[in-house]
Amino acid sequence: MRSFITLYKSTKGAFDLPSIMVGIVVLGIISGITIATIFTAIPWAQDNSTIATVNGLHSAESSYLVKKGTYGVTDELATAKVISSKKNLYARTNATKDCYLIFSVSDSGAVFFATDKTTVAQKYIAGTTPDAQCVASISTEINNR
Repeated sequence: MRSFITLYKSTKGAFDLPSIMVGIVVLGIISGITIATIFTAIPWAQDNSTIATVNGLHSAESSYLVKKGTYGVTDELATAKVISSKKNLYARTNATKDCYLIFSVSDSGAVFFATDKTTVAQKYIAGTTPDAQCVASISTEINNR
């Protein structure tokens, strides 16, 4: 115990200002890298979740086609119990219901879509006009959700 008190009162056991500043800088760098990683990973995970949702809705449309002989809109898919939730899911068809456009909005704000002509979800980029012969305009459908 005596050696601790002696060391505590001596200058040998003291921290000097440069040592404290180096420690703070190192902690700042580590914190910055951690925060940047977290804020990159969260939108990536949200987008991948939305892609999986659109791909699942794509499969639901196929199931609905087998059951009913036509493609369905969101409410019809939910009624037929081929989807369990309608949250952030949008399915549109033309008047004859022989084609569809499905899309979902990620929590990060990105929009992903698929049509009866595609096999996987694609990211919608505003101002572009992806091939969607089923509906007049993907951007109109997305804006009218």
